[in-house]
Amino acid sequence: MKMIPVTWLALIALIMLIANQLNILELGLSQSIKYSLGLVGLILSLIIIAISGIQFRRHKTTVNPLSPESTSKIVKSGIYAYSRNPMYLAMLISLLSWGIILNNLASLLIAFGFVPLMNKLQISKEEAALSQLFGKEYLVYLQQVRRWL
Repeated sequence: MKMIPVTWLALIALIMLIANQLNILELGLSQSIKYSLGLVGLILSLIIIAISGIQFRRHKTTVNPLSPESTSKIVKSGIYAYSRNPMYLAMLISLLSWGIILNNLASLLIAFGFVPLMNKLQISKEEAALSQLFGKEYLVYLQQVRRWL
């Protein structure tokens, strides 16, 4: 866990932009549709991130993805009752929205690469650390709530 997830988000967004510049697999959406859908997705992702951050603060636990061992509580309520990783889900939504704005199918497909990347490089390590910290309580949460949605 050496790079923060936002760095991965930025790198994938850049790769999507490069794919767009190659003009591969254009979606053919009108200007108004691509910007409307893209904006709605970006706003939704910001709302999800804000709600997630507020819940972490209310529970007085860390939001830092680089030090899951500093977590003081498992947040299981609110948005965390539906997704164990709503912030990463919001990042995926923002990447998909970016792909729509770019109007490029190749970019959208690249955005989905964020899921296995985060699963392997970030989420699996967070889950291992939280399992060690909270034991059975966290394992029960893993069984009750899906990783993404």
